[in-house]
Amino acid sequence: MRAIAAALAAILALALVAAAAPPPDDAVAILWADFCERKPEHPKCQTTTPPPSPTPSPPASATPSPTSPPTATASPSPSASATPAPTPTPTATASPAPTTTPPPTPTTSVTLESQAWWRLAGLDIPSETGQHVHLRATVPADGPVIDGKVVVPVTVTLHNQTGKATSFRVSDGSTVKQSWTIDLGPCADCSWSGFVTVDFSTWGTGRREMRWTANIPTNDEGNRQYQSTGWQVCHITCSPSYRSGPWIEARGWYEGHGYAIARLTSGIESVRSGGTVSVSLKPGSGGDATVFSAAYIDPALHSGDDGIVLGTWNGQYVGSVTLPVLPSGPHRLVLLSSDGQNAGVLVVPFVVP
Repeated sequence: MRAIAAALAAILALALVAAAAPPPDDAVAILWADFCERKPEHPKCQTTTPPPSPTPSPPASATPSPTSPPTATASPSPSASATPAPTPTPTATASPAPTTTPPPTPTTSVTLESQAWWRLAGLDIPSETGQHVHLRATVPADGPVIDGKVVVPVTVTLHNQTGKATSFRVSDGSTVKQSWTIDLGPCADCSWSGFVTVDFSTWGTGRREMRWTANIPTNDEGNRQYQSTGWQVCHITCSPSYRSGPWIEARGWYEGHGYAIARLTSGIESVRSGGTVSVSLKPGSGGDATVFSAAYIDPALHSGDDGIVLGTWNGQYVGSVTLPVLPSGPHRLVLLSSDGQNAGVLVVPFVVP
């Protein structure tokens, strides 16, 4: 008992010293550990969690103003070495939906003009040229194959015309395919211009003939007048061919007179400065006999100017004509055949470099 009392007295003395002394060194810590292992219920052996250290206030410069809104925490910016996010791939729905009609096949084109002239008292070229109907169009050239829809610019012109042009149309050489309504004339000089879409996919396969016609159902004499064309185009393929060889034709038709035709039977490339062209100037189907035919360069026949005369013939003419050397710029080859009252006229524009 004396030993136990002595031990307790020693421990108590150590506790008093620890309370007044600075933090225990390693030896005292070992004694307390040994004591607490045997007397864990002693108040000095109870583990307490120290209160949290006060958070230091930020410097005055970092303290936000009382009126400042709270700042959202931003995500850290990627460094320059970070791998960029992949670019989204566009979806297929961004492309236009396909259509059932194929797009027009790129082709070369050619501008041609067909005219019909009429004068009851008789044509006296170049001074008296009568009343006219013209159709000018830029069409696919003969040779390159086409299909689908092609936009064609068209101009219909009337000169000294006593009738009204009510429509124009295009056919494939046999069946009328498309027609358009216009309201032009009567007038001394007027024209209509526009763009029409020709659906060649409805045409027969092969080298077909475009027949463009501007129609005057009746004039002041009560008769019908129109012009027509024989311009070739290859639909899908150039075989079979409606015509053999090069063939560009203009026709003038007047009621009771049939057709007067002016035809170019050499390729369009032959129409050039110094070139030689083959022509056929004569009656067409049901036409009266040709009494006058001619070939010109750059005439203004509506005003009595016949330009450069390549040849005139009292009757029909089938043969060749040589063009002179011409200055640079736009020019026109004009071919004409007439039965004396009714005439068909072909105009082929070309440019000398």
